[in-house]
Order: sequence, then C-alpha cells, then structure tokens
Amino acid sequence: MLERLAPCNIPVFAFDVEYEDTNPDHPEFDEAFVRGVRAMRDAGSVVLFGSGTWAFDVRLAKTPPIIRAVMHEGDIGGTTATVGEMETGKVVAAVARGLMKPQPSLGLLAALHHRLKNNTFYIDVDVLKQSIEVAAQEPGRSSTKPVKLSFRISSIAMQPKDDELRGTPDESVKALVSLRFPPSEAIQGVTLTLAQAARMDASELRKTLGGRVVLFGQHLLQGDGTRMDEHPMSGKQVWGTHAKMVCIDQLITDNMPKLPSQIQSWVIAILSTLAGAVAAVLLRQWISVLAAICGLTLLIIVCSIVAYRTTGYLINPTVSIFGALIAAALATPVMMQLRRVRPMEIF
Repeated sequence: MLERLAPCNIPVFAFDVEYEDTNPDHPEFDEAFVRGVRAMRDAGSVVLFGSGTWAFDVRLAKTPPIIRAVMHEGDIGGTTATVGEMETGKVVAAVARGLMKPQPSLGLLAALHHRLKNNTFYIDVDVLKQSIEVAAQEPGRSSTKPVKLSFRISSIAMQPKDDELRGTPDESVKALVSLRFPPSEAIQGVTLTLAQAARMDASELRKTLGGRVVLFGQHLLQGDGTRMDEHPMSGKQVWGTHAKMVCIDQLITDNMPKLPSQIQSWVIAILSTLAGAVAAVLLRQWISVLAAICGLTLLIIVCSIVAYRTTGYLINPTVSIFGALIAAALATPVMMQLRRVRPMEIF
C-alpha cells in the first residue's frame, strides 16, 4: 500500500503507530514495510514516526533494527498526552524535559514539515509568550540564517511527578493545545480506511490524498470488543488518532484557542465580583439588582465571545457570572439594612 501511495503527491505521511516486535512467522514483513517507507521518501514525501514515550531513545531501542534504520533517517514525534490533558480537551504539542532540548509531538512535526518540507527544526517552549518558537534549517543553508516560526499554544502545564512510562520527569514543561473538535461527520469525511484505499485505483488515491497531510493510525479494540485508544474530550469519546488530526489542522491554520493564565483568570474573576457588588451598592433594591445582574450576565457572555473572535482567548464566562451573582446576593441585604438605619442627627 505504501508503494501505491508513493506517487500520490503526499507532502507529509505520519505513523501514529509503533513497531516493537518482528512477526516471527513473517520476518519479511519488516523488509516490505521498509521498502514502502523508502518508496514514499524517494517520491518526495516526508515520512514521520511516532513514539508513545517522550524518551525517544527508549522507543528506538525497542524497535526492530531494520525499521529503526528508516526511523533514524527521519524525525520522531511524541504521541502520548500525559494523564489528565486529554480529559480536559487538550493534547501535548511539545515537551521540555529539564536540561534536554524540547521535543516536538508528532502533530507539531507534521505541521512543521507541511510548512517547510525537509527542514531541520529546533524548537523551544516560551513559557512567558505561551508559544512554541521554532528555528527551521533548510538543507545547505547557512546555520546563521534560520527561518523563525512561532506557534501559539493554549496553555502551559508542569509535570507534577515523574512519569517513567511516558518519559516525562517531574517539572517537565508541557505545551498544550486545546482542541476545537468538529462534528463526527466532519472527521469521518476525511477518514479513509485501509480497505477503502485498497479498492481505489491510482487516480482516485491521488485525488483523495494528494497535497494532504496523511496520518496513519489504528483503532485498538480489546478482546471483548471495547475500545482501548479512546479519550473523553469536549463531552464525547474520540479516538487518539482523530485528536491528533484535529491538532495538526489547528497548528497548520494557526486556529488555536488560547486559555487565560492563572493570573488573568483571577483578575477576570475579581473584576466580575466587584461589578456585582457595585451594582448592589448603587441600586440596593432586589428588583433593580436582579435586572442589573441579568444585564451583567449578558455583557459577560458577549465579552467572552468578542474576546475569542478577536484575540483567540477561550474564557469561561461561568466563573465570572457566578462571581457577580454571589457578590450581589451578599451585598444587597446589607445595603437594604443600612438604608433602613437613619443617620444620627447632629444639633
């Protein structure tokens, strides 16, 4: 199949699967796979490999030698989000592990090679700017003149404790991307099964896949038929490969929702709480305060939408609305009581 895909003008082909063992009954499968990868590369495609651990040297050590050789010829990206990120609708785009140079995810690598094919990339996670800074080196170009790229990210997270399985020691810095997950129909519309591809002729394959980033993944099932590689995200269960597809699309189009920092979140919560308290102080009557809170709620929702459309910040209005409501509920009875107390008259 890889040899059939080679002439299809696929700029980037990424494997979201791993190869840990040689089939003892068919060792020739490894050789056939390597021939297919090299056919893709000879035709001009960038072929990338994924690693379920961010310790890439460990992944390479477990890979059959013949496949390890073709992996060394290209780039490797991380495929695993640390526990907790997927549950909150985020995936890891890059990881900075202590003194080691930051490592890209498979999705980030695919987006980079889509933009600047066959370059060498040096990445850095900028915590202050909430971005991934990239220096791209074209083959044969002076190392003093790299191309500078920058990718917005949604937030930064610190690894709270050492995770040896996923290759992230404690205090690793993770650059996270929040996914705006499309309807399942849209995902299915750009998904092609291996069986469907096998039934297509050369012209159909080229028309379907030409010019696209292709992510090859596997939907894993357990013995009882339940899904393994599935994650809760945006209120729905999604396959890990589909999450990476959306991530690649958002990185390519720079259509990335950003989340406010902890300090920004506190400032927004405090301002909304003060607004509720001020409304209670000025109006003092329940009906008037209730009307003001309704208007303030509408204003907060509108401001959240405007902030997202203009700056890309995804601000949850619920916290601000509850802050204003609670402040007004606490302040209104106090102000009504003070209103009943006559001031002391001085003669």
